[in-house]
Amino acid sequence: MVNITLKNIPEQLHKELCSRAEKNGRSLNKEVIASLESIVKSKRIDPLDYLQYIRKARDKAKLNITNEDITSAIDNGRE
Repeated sequence: MVNITLKNIPEQLHKELCSRAEKNGRSLNKEVIASLESIVKSKRIDPLDYLQYIRKARDKAKLNITNEDITSAIDNGRE
């Protein structure tokens, strides 16, 4: 393990981290580590892969939703 020191943390950020730590039942140190891990371990989603995933899900659901259906639903939601 490595120790680091954070300096000049804005007061509002400190308050938010403390609040999240309390909400999650963690110490402030563990909350900062969890936050950093989630940022570092998160991966960027490839839009084309995601579109392919959506198309497969739509096919699996056997729904025949057309662009006209989507446009109609949007227009109905605006009324």
